[in-house]
Amino acid sequence: MKHLLALFISASLFFAPLSVAEQISVKIEGTRGVYTLPADFYGKELTKRLDNRLDLFVDGIYKSEYVAPSSAKLYYDQNSAAVKIKPESFGSEIDKEKLKDLIIDALEAGGGYIKAPKKQIEPKVFYKDLSGATSLRASFTTYYVTEKVERASNICLATDTISGTVLMPGESFSFNAVVGERTEKRGYKIAKVIQGGNFVDGIGGGVCQVSTTLFNAVLLSGLKVTEVHRHTLSVDYVKKSFDAMVSFNFADLRFVNTTSAPVLIVGWAKNGALKFSVYGQKMQDKISLESVVTKIIEPKTSVIYNQSLDSGQTRVVISPKRGYESQGYMIIKSGDSLQKILLSRDSYKCVDGVIETGGE
Repeated sequence: MKHLLALFISASLFFAPLSVAEQISVKIEGTRGVYTLPADFYGKELTKRLDNRLDLFVDGIYKSEYVAPSSAKLYYDQNSAAVKIKPESFGSEIDKEKLKDLIIDALEAGGGYIKAPKKQIEPKVFYKDLSGATSLRASFTTYYVTEKVERASNICLATDTISGTVLMPGESFSFNAVVGERTEKRGYKIAKVIQGGNFVDGIGGGVCQVSTTLFNAVLLSGLKVTEVHRHTLSVDYVKKSFDAMVSFNFADLRFVNTTSAPVLIVGWAKNGALKFSVYGQKMQDKISLESVVTKIIEPKTSVIYNQSLDSGQTRVVISPKRGYESQGYMIIKSGDSLQKILLSRDSYKCVDGVIETGGE
């Protein structure tokens, strides 16, 4: 009797009418999975509430299936010491409106299996756009003292931040925007900076040598400099009228890619040498830079008696430093023609020295 009762219950379950949700099934096949329409859509008309939920359901599939395109990119290959191009890749996205229509059609038809309709997304930059932009336009090198560890560290950090920057035609570069604020939190250390006409300790000392080296490479590469500032005192790592002082929120180095192709900026700082190279279209003109010192201002040195020093003992309180007036020129050779352009007239302050001496 128990066996007959069990058989009857089993048969009743087998032949019980299926719910609407079990009779209808709408599945959407995507690249990254199969998505099943929730049960509360089946057997009902699409009210505004359900229509809003359908938007959310389709948005979820869209986000899951979205593949971003990747533009072709210039990059510097360390092994071959050459600029190469990483090819572009196309992206894809769900056509949301078309998918919603297909889901509604499937519901009206009593269920179905849908292949998610997709659209191709093109990258912004193609390999062909960069194919003529791998020539070395110009390089410039300055040198720093590696024993000044904090300053050397700041130089390396700022250089690494800039290296690899690509500027599209017409795009501007801002040193302060790319490098960012020089703070201890961001890894910058205390080293000597020029402030108020004096050398003092400050966060990020040495970064101006990075901007100066980049400035000269940019000039030699024929790009247009739109903002540059001189130091109040002369610096010894570059010729007069070709330094580029930067200070966050105060003084910037800016330039524009005026060529018809992208340019790649590559920089490295190692073993006391700091170098920037600019790659892009092959240059037709040859550019050189000339510094002319028009005046030298000799400092004075004052000697002050200090009774705490022994007789004959001296101590330098302020080192004297020459001042200069100078001019910077760009010389452009184009075929047989030669053009000399005055870029700037500059003045660097002198610093009078102070020496303390002991004895009378």
